[in-house]
Amino acid sequence: MTVDRSNNNRSSQIPAILGPTASGKSALAMRAAKEFGCEIISCDSRQIYRGFDIGTAKPSIAERMAVPHHMIDIIDPSQEYSAYDYAIDTAGIIHQKVAEGKQVIICGGTGFYFKALSENSFADVNGSEEFRQECFERIKNSSSQILHDELASIDEEAARRINSNDLPRVIRALFIAKTSGRPVSDNFASVNHDREFDFLPIVLTVPREILYDRINFRALEMMNAGLYDEFISLREQGVTQNHPAMTSVGYRELFDVESGTSDAKTALDKMRHATRKYAKRQVTWFAHSCAGAMYVDATDIDAAWRILRPKLGRCFDQDRCNE
Repeated sequence: MTVDRSNNNRSSQIPAILGPTASGKSALAMRAAKEFGCEIISCDSRQIYRGFDIGTAKPSIAERMAVPHHMIDIIDPSQEYSAYDYAIDTAGIIHQKVAEGKQVIICGGTGFYFKALSENSFADVNGSEEFRQECFERIKNSSSQILHDELASIDEEAARRINSNDLPRVIRALFIAKTSGRPVSDNFASVNHDREFDFLPIVLTVPREILYDRINFRALEMMNAGLYDEFISLREQGVTQNHPAMTSVGYRELFDVESGTSDAKTALDKMRHATRKYAKRQVTWFAHSCAGAMYVDATDIDAAWRILRPKLGRCFDQDRCNE
């Protein structure tokens, strides 16, 4: 079943094919790219890491030669990368492509990345832990009202929007104002009035039993394609268990195999189980946090494409939407 909750009055939309792992996002994005001549921007928090190829289901070299892909292989395994970083970098790519007269499509399953990009909902709060602790110290023998009063003195609009009891948002607004020199209400204005492009979120759905079968099969394919060899190669390059990239499902299960405390079959079972749990969280997130989305049943990829093609046509080329 297809449910379209999108706003049909919006124009110049950038489509985003989203959904749980193994739901068929990449296949549909590739079809769209070839049909409409667009470029693909990955929305995946693991495909950003260099060297993590098989376990993150990166598009193949042949696919990347056929269609330009962005936001893949952009950082080393040891580096941290936030949703804010993603939003800034991806917005830059979109601006560049728009200036070049090219079309793009977003594709991936990292919902909070897409939320950061489409809603400008994440401020850069890297390094804010010390500031947060200072705030907690200040209210230890008082109340959060003193922080809210301070916010009101420097950003009256933000204080009006944020309840004094909503301590995380109060602290975040104070941090933004003090580190950027700009009130957080400036962000409200830019989100509500200053957008140069809009997004059409398309969330793929697949019945749970079918999705889990796909996940189980794909995990086996990854192991057969040399996932463990890739893992060992990364380890030999100095990538450790503490590096952010190694927390990924499909890699973290292999440390016990490396140490000899487990075997490949057990690792495969754990990988399948962890991926199914992750997919369940993705389904829940998209159901509750992706406003205005068009939901498309992707049990049959060909059928899903027949539904999506005219909608994508209206995004990319008004003259082709009725072909």
